[in-house]
Amino acid sequence: MSDSYYLVRNNIQYGPFTLEQLTAQGLTSADFVWHEGLEDWVSPTSLPELAPFVTALPQQTYATPQVTFGEAISVCFKKFATFKGRARRSEYWWFQLFCFLLSIVTCGIGYIVVLIPNIAVTVRRLHDVGRSGWWWGICFLMSLVYGTCFYFTIYQLMAGNEVPIALTIATVVSHIANLILGITLFVFTLLDSKRGTNRYGDSPKYPNG
Repeated sequence: MSDSYYLVRNNIQYGPFTLEQLTAQGLTSADFVWHEGLEDWVSPTSLPELAPFVTALPQQTYATPQVTFGEAISVCFKKFATFKGRARRSEYWWFQLFCFLLSIVTCGIGYIVVLIPNIAVTVRRLHDVGRSGWWWGICFLMSLVYGTCFYFTIYQLMAGNEVPIALTIATVVSHIANLILGITLFVFTLLDSKRGTNRYGDSPKYPNG
């Protein structure tokens, strides 16, 4: 075996080097080396005499292209009642725009059709940022509590009765809690996809972690 090694780094060839000179170059897993007896350039990690001197570079992650408006609608209807898995931001927000436009055109009636897929994509969006879908459930329950308290408050006022202090406190507290939870849920939907795999599945945006 020849003692002369050649190095290719960033498409530029260097050498010849002795083994000591080559290991002093700060080898990385992105480099290629060759010496007499090898058929082709190889990674230094594949040579026993060089492998201990190689610094592994962190894997670069890449983002897949954003989901388009049409793709988001198609995916959300295909996953009509799928609450498992993950949904990236573009899928979620394009579908929210579709639901908004549909509600305007149909005077709100059309929203009944997209109610279930809208809840499903919200849950998947929460999963994508590592949050439980129960965040949506808690927000919904708190909305019911506030709505009920508000209804009975208005009913008492219209009946000319004095509103009980307990009902007033419950209405105010549930309203504040509803606002806080709503803002929290909104912020979650704005967060970027968690890289790699979490307990809800692989990242739809960063498939290579």
